[in-house]
Amino acid sequence: MHATHSRPAAQPLPDGRRRPLRLWRRALALVAGAALALTSLAASPGTATAAVPQPGTVPWVNFGDPATRSGVYLNVGYPQAYSGHWRTSVTVCNYTGAPLPVGPYTFSYTNYNFGTFFFTDGWTGAMPNQTINNSACTSGYLHSSAEPMQMAFHLILLGQTRIDILPATEWGAIFNMREPKSSGTSGVYGDYNNDSRADINGSFGYHYYAFRTVTGPNTALPNIAHQTIPGTTWNWMSKVPDLDQNGSSDLLVRRIDGTMAYQRIMENGRIGFSNTVGTGWNSITLMTVVPKAPLDADPWILARAANGDLIRYQMAPTGIYGAAKIGQNWNSIRHLFSVGDFSGDGVPDLMAIGTNGLLYRYNMTRTGGISSVNVVGRGWNNFATAFSPGDMNGGGRWDMIGVRNDGLMFFYSNNGPGRWSAARQLSGTNWNALQAMG
Repeated sequence: MHATHSRPAAQPLPDGRRRPLRLWRRALALVAGAALALTSLAASPGTATAAVPQPGTVPWVNFGDPATRSGVYLNVGYPQAYSGHWRTSVTVCNYTGAPLPVGPYTFSYTNYNFGTFFFTDGWTGAMPNQTINNSACTSGYLHSSAEPMQMAFHLILLGQTRIDILPATEWGAIFNMREPKSSGTSGVYGDYNNDSRADINGSFGYHYYAFRTVTGPNTALPNIAHQTIPGTTWNWMSKVPDLDQNGSSDLLVRRIDGTMAYQRIMENGRIGFSNTVGTGWNSITLMTVVPKAPLDADPWILARAANGDLIRYQMAPTGIYGAAKIGQNWNSIRHLFSVGDFSGDGVPDLMAIGTNGLLYRYNMTRTGGISSVNVVGRGWNNFATAFSPGDMNGGGRWDMIGVRNDGLMFFYSNNGPGRWSAARQLSGTNWNALQAMG
């Protein structure tokens, strides 16, 4: 085997009822809607996928006309100009037979340029994100910087099932939709503040954080996001690709009760709604997510069972599936993580730190097996954790973070294939106090 003895080494360097539209504007919307329906936006990289129903397949509701579709009662008023932005009143009742997520993160809108965005949280007087029981109702306002020309309600726990809401005066302009994006997201893996650099997630007790990465790279305050974790606290997390296609990388988290949840991340790193995707995961002693190429494919989860077996799973927003044993005798491994394709063969690799302090690269196959192993670093005995948030310095490769037992954090640039930069200490101390990082 070829071993690359490069950094990390030696040191041990870690080695957040308006009036109907005027006729000319209504005509313009009709023409634009028809044009979009014909072209299907085929030339756009943001082309709608099967997850977003298109004209003719959505149970649409008019602005100002209350109706029940797919078990959801909607009464949506005409958007009103209000103090420099737009405010839309909504009433939602749940007749689906199950709890229903409702709030800014379940409504999207299309503006006059046909961009499609989720509403944002945090406006004064906004309808809160909440889950309402069957036969319950809630009312409030949705706020947006641009006028909603068309809106959609999303049954997010069932995927991206949509109910479109259209102005009654523009019934013909049902626009082809892109996947709705969260405002301020760049689409870069792990970036939460629209600067195209991966940021760091962490949790401590009931607190969730997203820490901004700035030029250097380094970490900076204030945090991008700081929220209370809804429900049971987390004791493990990992980034996952943008499975809901809202422009922001999401998280897979393990709660302290052993349930695994797909945690949506919305604008500016804020926590959205989550799906429980598995139970009984407290028996797993190590695990990591290994994203595939392309990133929109269901990622692998590699998990070490108590008996030392290494199990490979696949993850979707609705569940974890496809368990397969791909190794045994992994009890000498202390940490698992991935930096994407570190070897340069086009397939993501698995990184591991052994109890002997060695840093290993396990070469994975396209079918999710392990073909070989290389030593790519030494001196990692006194590190509490290691992980990759993504590309932190704009170099086009996923970089590595190591947190020592003394709470200091170090950055390693992925100079690829198979090469690390010298370590660089990032700002802050007591990083080891975070219970989960990713």
